[in-house]
Parts: sequence; C-alpha cells; structure tokens
Amino acid sequence: MQLDQIYQSVKEDLAKVESQIKSVTEVDFPGLAELLRHVLLGGKAIRPALTFLSAGFYKYDLDLLLPMATSVELMHTSTLVHDDAIRAN
Repeated sequence: MQLDQIYQSVKEDLAKVESQIKSVTEVDFPGLAELLRHVLLGGKAIRPALTFLSAGFYKYDLDLLLPMATSVELMHTSTLVHDDAIRAN
C-alpha cells in the first residue's frame, strides 16, 4: 500500500487541519504571518493523519478530534523550531 492511498482515507479531515493551522497564521504583525505560514504549512501532516487513522478504528466525532489533530501538528512543529533554535546557539 502506498502512502498516498493511506492519506486518501483521511484527506478531507487533513484539509480541515490545514485550515485550522492557517487560522493560526492570521496575525497583525508584519512579516510574522509569512514566517508562520512558512513554518506551519506544507508539511506531510503525518501526525494528524495517524490521529485520524487510529481514531478510525472507532466511531469518532470530528468536532472533538479536529482540535487534537491540529494541536499534535502544532506541538510537533514547535518542537522542531525549538530544537533548531537551541542548536543555533
């Protein structure tokens, strides 16, 4: 089974995660919105996909799961940024 086939089953839910992440990037500080979009968008979203796929073993409420899947991706990205900042010093 190809990765694309796995993603296909949660494609619509992942689009909602991306929409949630885009809303995080809507800030009023010049340059910050662009930086946030660069850091937060365009990833493979493996963690949110795994969240949805594992929840798929049970009947899940998307309204309850969406914030969790989004926060998993934001937390992962923040740890990557933090790691880069620590290594730079």
